[in-house]
Amino acid sequence: MGNSVRETLYFCLEKEFKISRTSIPEKVKDFAEALEKIFGAGARLIEDWIIKIYQEVKRLNTISKR
Repeated sequence: MGNSVRETLYFCLEKEFKISRTSIPEKVKDFAEALEKIFGAGARLIEDWIIKIYQEVKRLNTISKR
């Protein structure tokens, strides 16, 4: 996702759904619902992309702790 798209999404989440960037981990359900309202069926693709990134970061953190 490009920087301007990312920043626009964060702005929309904050203004329309009262979800700040830092509160997303605590508001996962609200975040998913907001994505669906913004992107419709395309939200599922974004959610899958986020999960893949999370899993990769988690894997790299596990490797670096060895």
